[in-house]
Amino acid sequence: MCSYAKILLGVALFSLSFSAWSQVSFTAKANRTIVGKNEEFTVEFRVNSRGKDFKAPSFENFRVLSGPNTSFSSYMDNSGIRQVASYSYILRPVREGTYNIGQASIRAEGKTYRTQPLTIKVTAQSQKPSNPNDPRSKAAKNVLLRVITNKTSLYQGEPLVASYKVYFSTDIGNPEMLEEPDYTGFYRKDIDIKRITTRRERYQGKDFTTGTIRQMVLIPQRSGSIKPGAVEYKIPTQISSGRRDIFGRMIGKTVNLNISRDFPTLEVKPLPLKNQPSDFSGAVGNYKLDVSLSRTEVTADESITLKIKVSGSGNLKLLEIPEPEVPSAFEVYDPKYSEKISVGATGMNGSKTYEYLLIPRYNGDYKIPPVSFSYFDPDEKRYKTINSEEFTVKVSGGSNQPATTGGQIAVPGKENVDFINEDILFIKTDIGKLQDKNKTFYGSRLFYGILLGLGLAFLAMLTYFFTAYNRQGDLIKAKQQKASKLARKHLGQAKKELSNNQKEAFYTALSNAIWGYFSDKLNIPLSKMTKETIIENLTEKGIDGELIEKVTEIMGKAELARFTSISDSDPASDYEKTTVVITDIEKQL
Repeated sequence: MCSYAKILLGVALFSLSFSAWSQVSFTAKANRTIVGKNEEFTVEFRVNSRGKDFKAPSFENFRVLSGPNTSFSSYMDNSGIRQVASYSYILRPVREGTYNIGQASIRAEGKTYRTQPLTIKVTAQSQKPSNPNDPRSKAAKNVLLRVITNKTSLYQGEPLVASYKVYFSTDIGNPEMLEEPDYTGFYRKDIDIKRITTRRERYQGKDFTTGTIRQMVLIPQRSGSIKPGAVEYKIPTQISSGRRDIFGRMIGKTVNLNISRDFPTLEVKPLPLKNQPSDFSGAVGNYKLDVSLSRTEVTADESITLKIKVSGSGNLKLLEIPEPEVPSAFEVYDPKYSEKISVGATGMNGSKTYEYLLIPRYNGDYKIPPVSFSYFDPDEKRYKTINSEEFTVKVSGGSNQPATTGGQIAVPGKENVDFINEDILFIKTDIGKLQDKNKTFYGSRLFYGILLGLGLAFLAMLTYFFTAYNRQGDLIKAKQQKASKLARKHLGQAKKELSNNQKEAFYTALSNAIWGYFSDKLNIPLSKMTKETIIENLTEKGIDGELIEKVTEIMGKAELARFTSISDSDPASDYEKTTVVITDIEKQL
């Protein structure tokens, strides 16, 4: 009996162990639970089964620098072969405090599993020195970010130009903005950079290739010492992996480097109150005033145009154009406004114009007083006032002025006058075509004809949409079938550029091949394609995890073609890898 009991106990223990081994496990862990505000840390979600519909927590109070970074592997236990999936994120805290990272969820083997929440304590910025052998430390030696302004001391309302500039001595990918100040208290206008131009510069005793990646004009609306905040970018940076290929050449790898720089402190001085003109309305810069009148001799009820134009450089978008004083014997209509303002590396330049339509009603000579415009010149640190000339308008052909009441001329009510550009549209005298009031449209032949036509048009539209729907399905299938052929066509172009030793053109063609292939094969428009979308779709279709990692590696290398520099990459090897990957995916799909 004793031996029999031992056997039963052993079978029970084995059954429990087998059940534990075969159980799905979905866990969350952080490589650090106490981090500084300026430090990065990694959170990983791992499931020991083939899962789908992974949903990450919101990561409130943290900035996601990278992720989800997906990896797959396999192992064997008593329940058979298991696949392990990992979804990792690189995070950076937003502020100090103690925060929870919520539950992640995933579906595996017909059930939904959730992780336990993680608690992260965020302290003041860490003073811990970085590890010189860490890949990010190596990358940081070759890439710099600077926030440059053309001035740091200025007056309230005075424009300044700010630039985000990257310095690099190795290959980098497309910089991605993670954070920038909201510029509260500033008027902001971005400068359009159509193409990033690079050049060589020496900075801090080292030669770099440089490029301005963002530029803007800022106009402070308040005075004081202003610290706008931090600017942060993620820059894919290539570093040496420490390994060599079969030809002895160094193999590179890409590190996503996050660089943060503070915007320079701005000392904004208030505009002086001493000698400030009474008509000053906030214009700061250097300006000219042009006032013109289309005619000075008119007959009553004819129109004339008074044009007021302010041009120059400064806070043009914010300044107000002065209103003219017009004699009460004139009717004045709402002005036509136009502006021509350009924003560039020199600041804000251009002009603003108001055009007033004036219609005199009585005979006589009338004076239009000078228009006055005041502004503050920050270069000379003083106020300036510009006055236009005085205009005299002679009106004839109408009635004499009526008697005045209380010193004011009695002017008849303003007529409704429509005008296009300079043309006055007068009252229409033609009565047009009349219609019998007893004759109705409802029940007429035309009514039933239109009704029948609408019915036929509706049937035609239904036929067209059903035909187009079926044709669209056929087009999608044909597009998916031709995806491999089109990819090989792009690869042929890449091979041609490789033969001509045109590295940048080669990687452009290589990128077109792989992005175009997945767009056609997965039926996703290029405008909505991302690495995460591709990974998610390939995972859902059961593509091997190792093959997915090869796809992301090739796509990462192709991104390095954005900037040109000395590179340790191997185009020939990348071409072969891309060809093999597309072939293998085609087999599995």
